[in-house]
Amino acid sequence: MVWKPELVRSDDCAPIERITVCELGEIVTPADLDNVGLDLRTSHRIVCDLQRTVVAVQERALKDKALQMRQADPSLSLKDYRLRSVQTLFGTLAIRVPRLRRHGSRLPPPCLFRKSARSGTEYHELRSRLGALMSYRVAERLISDLFPFAAGRASSTTRRQLIRRASRLASDFGRSDPPNRDVATSIDLGIDTTFVRSNATDGPRHHEVLIGVGTNDRGQALKVGAVISASATPHELIQRALQELGQAAATQITTFTDGDKMLRGYLKRAGIAENPILDWQHLSRRVQIAKTTAKGLGWLTNAERRARPLIAKTVDRRAKGTRLAG
Repeated sequence: MVWKPELVRSDDCAPIERITVCELGEIVTPADLDNVGLDLRTSHRIVCDLQRTVVAVQERALKDKALQMRQADPSLSLKDYRLRSVQTLFGTLAIRVPRLRRHGSRLPPPCLFRKSARSGTEYHELRSRLGALMSYRVAERLISDLFPFAAGRASSTTRRQLIRRASRLASDFGRSDPPNRDVATSIDLGIDTTFVRSNATDGPRHHEVLIGVGTNDRGQALKVGAVISASATPHELIQRALQELGQAAATQITTFTDGDKMLRGYLKRAGIAENPILDWQHLSRRVQIAKTTAKGLGWLTNAERRARPLIAKTVDRRAKGTRLAG
């Protein structure tokens, strides 16, 4: 006795056509728990065979549609069948798509298969999400474990497509209209720069990144981040963050930076004319540098030797006053 799943097309509950998907062979009485149900290999094989059967039905539907279009428009004729390969979660699917051509007219022939990507949207989105949460190599390994027939892609492909997708999202984010927010009375914005390592083999080893966080008087917080070299207008990110936090003409904006002139330029281009405030972390670092410099001052004359303890004492007293004020 052989068991086999079938794909049945019916009309008014009456079967019209039956297509055998695959053959399971004989289903025997289970001897233990491991023999109950389908194992992973068999289930993947069934899904793969079902995918191929569905693609064969779709290929036949495309052929029938091309025939109907040719019958409705005599200027159309069949040019050829183009073999298209699509990477999905259940393996690489091949489908023959008919292409039409038009005679005696400059109008372009109709296209039966518009999308030109080599991988399905579902597979691409899953690969991008996993690549954003973990390393690209681990993401590909996880996909191959969950969907063995989808294996075969390199980690560099995952990284390249993830970066391309992130760039597309960033451009869409910049073009979209800012959402309507309640007007905030005051906004505090702190921005800084840092460096992250690059995985590119033919580019720079490090990228400078603009990071920041803003809060308004209602307690709403918003993070800002972008690679400076990849963003032609970093000040637009600051402007959009302020808009989402509820910036208005009467909103009081207080900014905090490390005193870098580049960051001050970004703030001015974003419409913030007031100078930023040096945050406590960088302020204490500069005070410590001044104290160390004062203690290590050299001297050539007796006046310089007598002035050195006074300079160190003055810097230390100013540093204590700054800590108390902070």
